[in-house]
Formats: sequence, structure tokens, C-alpha cells
Amino acid sequence: MSFKLAVTPDFSALINAEIPADNGRAQKVSFHVRFKRLSTTEFEAMVNGINAKDENGNRTIQDQDIVDQVLTGFGDDLQDDNGNPLEFTPGNVAALCDVHPLRSHIVQGFFDNYVKAKAKN
Repeated sequence: MSFKLAVTPDFSALINAEIPADNGRAQKVSFHVRFKRLSTTEFEAMVNGINAKDENGNRTIQDQDIVDQVLTGFGDDLQDDNGNPLEFTPGNVAALCDVHPLRSHIVQGFFDNYVKAKAKN
């Protein structure tokens, strides 16, 4: 199989999560997002930042920092109240990340795709 060095700047990934629903139940949700394809240098810097701690023992890079760095778009299956594809805006990213626990699932989805890609090679 041939490989072209000119890879796309981003890639699509499916996010699966469960969000709180009525009566202590969980609602399963799935939607696609687009992630920036990081260079090796960028990816390693991110991992080093996640592993680094400040003087209080907190990670120097938080989940929202990762979302801000790598999330580049929404799939058509992520929709607004009227059933239209959700526009990719800072406000909509913030609203999506504010639905617990979607921010952590988005971050996990990003890393899962890098690990899967690495494992398949």
C-alpha cells in the first residue's frame, strides 16, 4: 500500500458517551467530531504537558486546553434543537463541553484514535 506524505490536516472520530437522564438513568449519545492531526512534536508536547504538574500538583494541561487545541469541527450528526447540524463556534464548543461528561469523552476520543492508529501500524 502506498503512502502520500500530504495527509489531511484533520480527521473524523466517533464520540460515544452516556449523559445523565431522568430518574438516575443514563442516555447513550453518539456524534462525530473532527480533530486536528498533530505532528509528532505537537503530540509529544501535549503528552508531556499532561504528565507535568504545577507546584500544587495539578496537571499543567487540562482537558479544556486539549479540546481547544485539537477540536476543529462537528459532524452533521451533532445537531441543534431544530435538527440542523450544529455550527462549529466557540460558543457551541463551550456548550457541548459543559454537558457532563462530554468534555472528557471528547478528549478520550482524540487519544483513542491516536492509540488505535499507532497500534494498527
